[in-house]
Amino acid sequence: MSELKPVTFAKVWRGYNVGETAGFPDDVADTLVSNGTAVVYDENAAKPKRGGRAATAAPKPAATSAPVSQAPTGAPAPVVDPALEPKP
Repeated sequence: MSELKPVTFAKVWRGYNVGETAGFPDDVADTLVSNGTAVVYDENAAKPKRGGRAATAAPKPAATSAPVSQAPTGAPAPVVDPALEPKP
């Protein structure tokens, strides 16, 4: 039984995503590397962090000059049915 050559994907290929590592027979691994789809796996390469937040936070929205009217905390907003409004 032959050994598998590990590669790390640089492009999406058949269900493998960028950054994933998988092992293939030498001929398949060499083809993936030669066409730029993957690079030979380097055990000592820095691994990217997973998850977390982006390095920069989204900007906060600008404050408005007019106050926003709000219902008192805990009180539901009034519902107005146009059919029940008095007619002029």
